[in-house]
Amino acid sequence: ANDVLAIVSRKFRRLVALRKGLSRMPSAARFRENIETIVARLKTETRARIGLCSLAPLGENLESQDAFQAELNGRVNEFSRIIAGAARGHGCQYVAVHEVLTEAMGGTSGQSYTQFRLLPFWRDAFRSFVLREDLKVVAPRNGWRWHSDGIHLNRRAGILVADRIQEFLLSG
Repeated sequence: ANDVLAIVSRKFRRLVALRKGLSRMPSAARFRENIETIVARLKTETRARIGLCSLAPLGENLESQDAFQAELNGRVNEFSRIIAGAARGHGCQYVAVHEVLTEAMGGTSGQSYTQFRLLPFWRDAFRSFVLREDLKVVAPRNGWRWHSDGIHLNRRAGILVADRIQEFLLSG
């Protein structure tokens, strides 16, 4: 999801480039290359059963007309297809996180994530860590039903993801 955000948001891209010292900017091709490399190494260096999770949606309006949210939606879909292709190509199991969350979110009823802004993250971190407000209170105050901030999943969404991962773990 950080790659998706870095592609769509110039502000996030600059932040990540400064903090991580990126040698190349994120792209779908680079994401595919990285996923393929990771899976190939896991297959040759471990005997672990491998499951690849699709990306969770960013924002909650899956059919938004807002340009930023629409591009996020398209990129998350594109990157999730890359993950599914890597799972098929390497004989790994695909864990349908994106699909279960988009079904639960129900299309257009949610809030759009219209721009990356750092201040809301700091404000919510302050509310959570300093004021000890539960994210169950903070997220709805900001208009989110499935995220704590439009990017990170809340407990409600996390339970759906955990259920999918548990299905994968128990199926082997």
